Amino acid sequence: MWVPRGNGGVKYLVHDDLAGEEVQIRYHPRQRDRIQIWMEGRFVQYAEPYEVPANSPKRPKQEPQPSFRRKGGPNLVHMLVAEREQKLAAKLQAIRSTGRTAPDEGRIFTESEFVTLLCSLLGRSLEPLETEWAFGTWRRCGGLDRERTTTALTRFAARQGLKMHLSYYLEAVERAHLQARKGGGFVV
Repeated sequence: MWVPRGNGGVKYLVHDDLAGEEVQIRYHPRQRDRIQIWMEGRFVQYAEPYEVPANSPKRPKQEPQPSFRRKGGPNLVHMLVAEREQKLAAKLQAIRSTGRTAPDEGRIFTESEFVTLLCSLLGRSLEPLETEWAFGTWRRCGGLDRERTTTALTRFAARQGLKMHLSYYLEAVERAHLQARKGGGFVV
């Protein structure tokens, strides 16, 4: 039976009676040539390094398969790239036709504004660790929406009060954004 892990690509053998059994593999970092096999907390055996016998038959090397692409035919990659560029050009034209060349600055909701919103809601400043938690929530959600975040926080604060641990408020924000991505409404 093969031991699944090897040291630097070396394969090891164990007794065939261990086939299908769940075993634990242990070794000392300085003695990697002595792999120990343990089962149910008991030492079973040492795994032996497997060496291919010199007289074993060798598998012939296969030549690479020729590609079946016809020369002069349509290239699928170029077709997909051209289609994508057409779609992007159409989107860009639609944006330019509305007169907007950049996103509205009032619509951007940053991480620092999220922390400021939390501070104003809770009536206190956040500790450095709490600020890291808030940034982590921001990153896990892939950015937050100002209206959804404000609504989730105010609903949760109205229901539970302002004396809860910060993690509860962050969880409410994450839950609201996850629910929105799933296509549902607010569940706070």
